[in-house]
Amino acid sequence: MMLHKAAAVLNLQAQAVAVQNIQSLIPVILDTAVDNYSPWGEQILLTVGKYSLQNHILHDVPVLASLDWGWMDCIVQSWLYGTIATDLVDVVMDCDEHGATTRATWLAIETQVLGNPEMRALYLDAKFRTFVQGDLSITYYCRYFKSMADVLGDLNEQVSGCTLILNIIRGLNKKFATISHDIQRSRPLRSFLEARDDLLLEELMMAPSSSTPSTALFTGINIGSSSHPSAPPHQSVRRSGSGGSKGGPSSKKKWDNGRRGG
Repeated sequence: MMLHKAAAVLNLQAQAVAVQNIQSLIPVILDTAVDNYSPWGEQILLTVGKYSLQNHILHDVPVLASLDWGWMDCIVQSWLYGTIATDLVDVVMDCDEHGATTRATWLAIETQVLGNPEMRALYLDAKFRTFVQGDLSITYYCRYFKSMADVLGDLNEQVSGCTLILNIIRGLNKKFATISHDIQRSRPLRSFLEARDDLLLEELMMAPSSSTPSTALFTGINIGSSSHPSAPPHQSVRRSGSGGSKGGPSSKKKWDNGRRGG
């Protein structure tokens, strides 16, 4: 049983070594500007657990650490650095001592991201009050605003529903000016879900509509033509030939005379 378990662990570690791009397994990049520590941390733990490497993050170096353990620790540590923003990499490396373990790197990241809630709240609040839509879709724009409001609430900076709606309106693209005024003047002010649905409907109405087959067929008809359909080309040719049939009988007569003469 022990040999079977050891073989399974070795197989998982071989698969971990073969991972060339950790972002293919963990697409979330930890960034203090986005404040996405929770989804990042969850995906990190799921991935290291998949390869039976969670002890490298959750526990210190075992007393009887093998050479393989140190090798795999370097791999997991490289995964951490490969999934955090560049500016955060620089800060964490400055905090880490030379030869630091994955566990030490994990704690350094945690300290930088979660260790100063007051500064995080101040930074996120400033972003919340200046964020604009730009070219973002309404779905992503509203989701991002709601996410910032939720994180501020976790940092003991509660955002009221009214403040959330007014900031969403403030940062909207100018093409939503009409619906923005309608939402702003509504009494009572619409809820987040109601305002988002109204904006989604407005965005849908703005989408360019493609020509339907019936429209394309209609545009191909000559409205100024007679109600009778024009004759097919081969009929026109035959009619043109009959128009020149005035010379037809004389041609036949010449042929008959020639025949008699023969």
